Amino acid sequence: MQKKKPVRPNGQRPSGSQIKRSSVQRKSTGRTIPPATQPGGHPAATRPPSRRPSAGKPGQRKPPSRTQEISNLQRRRRKKHKRNYTLYYILLFLFLIITGTVLSLTVFFNIETITVQGSKIYTSADVLPVLGVKEGDNLLRIRTGKMEEELLQMLPQADRVEINREFPSGLVVNIADGNPSAQIESDGKYYTISQSGRILEQNDHAQSGNGVVIVGVPLEKAIVGDYVQDVLERNWQEASALAEEQEEDPPEKSMAIENLEILFSALEKAQFSEINAVDVSDEINVIIYWQNRIEIKLGSFSELDYKLQFVKEVLTDEAYAQIIPVDACGILDAQAASSVMPFQPQDAITVPGGGAGVWNWDDNLSDTAMPEEELGESSIEESVLESIPEPSPQSEENSSSDPIDSSAENP
Repeated sequence: MQKKKPVRPNGQRPSGSQIKRSSVQRKSTGRTIPPATQPGGHPAATRPPSRRPSAGKPGQRKPPSRTQEISNLQRRRRKKHKRNYTLYYILLFLFLIITGTVLSLTVFFNIETITVQGSKIYTSADVLPVLGVKEGDNLLRIRTGKMEEELLQMLPQADRVEINREFPSGLVVNIADGNPSAQIESDGKYYTISQSGRILEQNDHAQSGNGVVIVGVPLEKAIVGDYVQDVLERNWQEASALAEEQEEDPPEKSMAIENLEILFSALEKAQFSEINAVDVSDEINVIIYWQNRIEIKLGSFSELDYKLQFVKEVLTDEAYAQIIPVDACGILDAQAASSVMPFQPQDAITVPGGGAGVWNWDDNLSDTAMPEEELGESSIEESVLESIPEPSPQSEENSSSDPIDSSAENP
């Protein structure tokens, strides 16, 4: 019995010519032929396309592999986590700072003890009521600079105030009393000033132990606690305003403080002592008073250092004892700054302040002593002793004006 060949659905069989034609077409064109349709409308099984990456065009970027894609994904996740942790730490740090600041200003570092020290004039009972703080206030919330200024104004006899925090709960107030350094005579009143220039007290007479007496510094309307420089500035501004209203020329500023600094610097350099008073009311006629018996006219501030050193040699060296005895009283004219200094004996001289004041060159001596300058090739002492002849007996009998001759040239 002959077997029947299987018949495809619908009774159709692909002819050999069709198969051959389709295969020829696939080879010649290289195009993809749609999958054949099986009977019943189901697509025929086809081979999946190859996953091999194509070479692509020259210069075209090669697509990442699967491993690279996974690595890039993991790296992006790590960066994201790192950013999240950084933000977390920043927020935590800010929270700790804010919390610590709030606790420091409210709970911690509150004042438990206030110590007042350094002053022999003011006690804690005098300082605490005007200090402006009390126990329980926070150390970090007080402004020490402003407190120092306000407290200094409240303590007129203090020269300096310093306030320090001592953590965790202490406040220390250091007060330096003003020590009398000089007495300024103005309008018949004597103002005792400290070394910083603050007025410590006002008296009708010069006081012994309150320093040298100074004449020539106008202190109208000054009160205890003021600073001399502030008083001079205030008086000048008032005088200038009055002159402007009256359409007059404004007055010149007083240079008394600057002149005093120059004078006392030269006195210290010459190592002058026992100065009882100075008069700087006239800039071209400066006068100093020595041992309450010699009035020394220095003239202007020109060659002031030389004048003072020369005068000191004349007054203190034994070679001139016959001309100016140790107990002589009179006027020594050193205005010319030359080798001739006339001396006029007097029965008595009028010393400002009655001679109550005194100043020595080492009273306000700094830590480093200022070296004495030399004049020319030899010192003042050598030039004076070698060039000035010994006084003759006739010079002792001369009671009017005994010039001190010297051939020493000015330096």
